[in-house]
Amino acid sequence: MLSALTPLMEHPPIAVAVTSRAPAAVAVFTKNFLHPKYIPVIAVSANAMLLDIEKGLVAGFYSYITKPINVDLFIHSVNEGLKFVADSMLKCALCDLAPD
Repeated sequence: MLSALTPLMEHPPIAVAVTSRAPAAVAVFTKNFLHPKYIPVIAVSANAMLLDIEKGLVAGFYSYITKPINVDLFIHSVNEGLKFVADSMLKCALCDLAPD
């Protein structure tokens, strides 16, 4: 799995959609190698029970979409994730500019 994340670490994306049979495990692994504060990771799963969704969100996914994918919901999640990233980056930039 690390080899799959290597390109993401070298060229950080603005968002990631992950599909897996073990999404909660992927969330924990991804959280350790990416910066979810700046890169929203969206889970996409066909076999998601409510407990799986809750575990994934607690583990670090920004949102959790079930298959079949509702395109409007997916686009909304991506847009909200990008807005969250922009707000986080702006806050960090403002913190860096603040006098000590």
